[in-house]
Amino acid sequence: MLYRIYDHGAYETLEASSIEEAARKYAELLRAEYACESTYWVTVHVQPIDPSGHSTSVRVQVDPEEPTCREDSHAWVREADVGHGGGVMMVDLCAHCGVRRTIDTWAQDPCTGQQGLKSITYR
Repeated sequence: MLYRIYDHGAYETLEASSIEEAARKYAELLRAEYACESTYWVTVHVQPIDPSGHSTSVRVQVDPEEPTCREDSHAWVREADVGHGGGVMMVDLCAHCGVRRTIDTWAQDPCTGQQGLKSITYR
């Protein structure tokens, strides 16, 4: 099925099997456009392209692309686990290239204030 995605006065048409899949596909397009090092959340406005289609908003989590390593793959070594709210922040360091990955299991969406989300940051 075709879906229309509305974003700041413009729209994109995508083929997907559901509204949620269309929102995720659009969020992946955003990730390719914006090189972010941390997880972010975006509200995507989706409408099926058919006479009975009603538009709806879907909140989508967009995780950053894992940076490439100078070796075939990262060798993550845990540096720390720190209690954080109702979750944990896990800090890993790649033994090959020195990239640091932080996984926060009690992240907060800065736009909505929702807590208890999972985020990833690479530095």
